[in-house]
Amino acid sequence: MEVKSGFTLIELLLVVAITAVTGVMVVNLFLINLRTSAKTKALTEIKQNGDYALSVMERMIRNAQEIRSSCPGTGSSLMILNPDGETTSFDCSGTQIASNSSFLTSANLEVKNCSFSCEKPSGKPAVVTIDFTLAQKGTSLGKEFSAEINFKTTVSTRTY
Repeated sequence: MEVKSGFTLIELLLVVAITAVTGVMVVNLFLINLRTSAKTKALTEIKQNGDYALSVMERMIRNAQEIRSSCPGTGSSLMILNPDGETTSFDCSGTQIASNSSFLTSANLEVKNCSFSCEKPSGKPAVVTIDFTLAQKGTSLGKEFSAEINFKTTVSTRTY
């Protein structure tokens, strides 16, 4: 009796199907890992830019001699008088937050819903609320992988 060696058609189809399913799963895990990495990188950039912009504005507003913008009031710009007698303006009416002629945020990001709100209680220092959202600019990934962070803080001036 002769023994035939080899695989049946069903065995071959089963191996090909298992290999295909495993391949699809590996590719999906790889793509999810890439997207998650991209979102993490974008969130890091947004957080760094937002924290930097807030720290610059907080420091300058806290040390300002006076708020030159309409106070009380709300708007997309704020002008302050510095201790050295010069004025500094903050503006977020465009896609970036600007201070005088320089930008406080990266061109890779866009500013959304930005406002400066100023209050001047009688006999107390002016209080400025800064509120803005930074987001990725022109992301091609789906909504679940887009990144944006809202930043909000309140700063009191040191002068009365």
